[in-house]
Amino acid sequence: MAGKSLPPTVQVIRHPRSPYYWAYWRWEGKSRYTTLRTADLREAERRAKAIEAKLLRLYYGGLPPPPPAQATVKEVLDTYRRRLVPPRVSPHHAETQGDRLDAWEAALGAGTPASDITTPVIDRWLTSRLRRVSSTTARSELIALKAAYRQAVKDGLLPSVPWDVPAPKARRKGEEVLMPLAEIQARLHAADLSLPSGRCLWLAAYTGLRRADLASLTWGQIGEDGIVRLTTSKTGAFLAVPLPGRAWDALKPHRQADGERVIGWIDDVISHKMPHGPHAWRHAYASYLVRAGVDAPTVSRLLGHAEGVTAGYVHLAPEDLRGRVECLPY
Repeated sequence: MAGKSLPPTVQVIRHPRSPYYWAYWRWEGKSRYTTLRTADLREAERRAKAIEAKLLRLYYGGLPPPPPAQATVKEVLDTYRRRLVPPRVSPHHAETQGDRLDAWEAALGAGTPASDITTPVIDRWLTSRLRRVSSTTARSELIALKAAYRQAVKDGLLPSVPWDVPAPKARRKGEEVLMPLAEIQARLHAADLSLPSGRCLWLAAYTGLRRADLASLTWGQIGEDGIVRLTTSKTGAFLAVPLPGRAWDALKPHRQADGERVIGWIDDVISHKMPHGPHAWRHAYASYLVRAGVDAPTVSRLLGHAEGVTAGYVHLAPEDLRGRVECLPY
């Protein structure tokens, strides 16, 4: 390498007394002007880059200049992973944050240049993510990614964080998140039950099933009596939820073979068609049942909640629950 001077740089300038663009460059304390013999800015920039490449080859002794190091997403996340060790953080926090970082690595791509993760990329992810999870969960995931990027900046892997997306506000306990009744009625009225998106809306509204249970539900799990019988994915408990008569009468003409899934690939339904995530409809199902006067043990039984001692002492047959769900106001 020639001396200790800085590498030469070339700038494109407009000469006041010439119709052409000029290249201005400095090297070893000397300044030079070179006409680029073109009035087109793009062509002038191309020629200036060619001049700069020649100067850099001279600067590095005839060898091509080394490419700038570009940190990948995996390298950025690993800088934060190395800090997630006890006693610096609790074991639970380390495990939780580690899972979030693993999810980010899968979503963004381990080999993706970290500088390519810009604000539009994170915005698209956040919009899609908020259809699937609560704002509190999305906020925690985004904060974990920002912490990793900030740590990479401290360690010198990145000059700065290339994106700036504010984390969504976390929902406070007790905050009203219930969908308005008018919106529910309008959504159900406009739903096309011949499509998976329409069936997903109706089943979420009239059964309150969890997302995983909706995704795996087959027609064989819905009896001819309109009672959904399945084993819940979260608690492993057996669940029997009767559909209101009006809902089953509307769904029955679209019934398919017992082994066919009612909805199918639920991610596509939630991302593009479903206005709210299944958990929002589950909240609406429980809330409107309680508002209609259904007692808490019955609602707990319909939702398949594992907690609650009272529910274990209430013995109701699926047929006994049908009259309770008929009072839904939509």
